[in-house]
Amino acid sequence: MHLNERPLESNQIDEMLSITLLLFIRLIVGFKILLFSVRFKIFYKKYDDNQIPTHQNFLRNFSTKVAIRCI
Repeated sequence: MHLNERPLESNQIDEMLSITLLLFIRLIVGFKILLFSVRFKIFYKKYDDNQIPTHQNFLRNFSTKVAIRCI
């Protein structure tokens, strides 16, 4: 430990833990949504994009964008 370093205070440790926890939760949620959109694409692979109902096509694109933003 250097002379100018102070030990972390408990509120700093709590803050670091909460930030780490939030990032971890975002990562998990992002991967779950990405997995959903991949499964969705595999399920609708047999259809053309024009045959997929519009709301489901929107859901597929939206879920992919949300997953990428979360990660």
